[in-house]
Amino acid sequence: MMAGPGGLKNREIMIEGMFSAATRPSLRAKILKTMLAAPEATAVGALNATLKATREADNSVLTFPTLAIYADHWREGLPLYAPCQVSIW
Repeated sequence: MMAGPGGLKNREIMIEGMFSAATRPSLRAKILKTMLAAPEATAVGALNATLKATREADNSVLTFPTLAIYADHWREGLPLYAPCQVSIW
């Protein structure tokens, strides 16, 4: 799926799916260029490692105190203090 003749295109489609309408075209192009420049073995290995970690997670409730956990597509979804903690390309 991510390797072979259609692998590069499939990786591009996957990466494109992570962008929102708010993603600037220049930023989108830079991210795509950077991520698609990785050798196929690196991209496939990273995806396999991510999926393996997901499968191995026990999905248990966190047993330690947390201030906050964010899973948003862009910094605009974060509180006012958080953008300084998010990497800006």
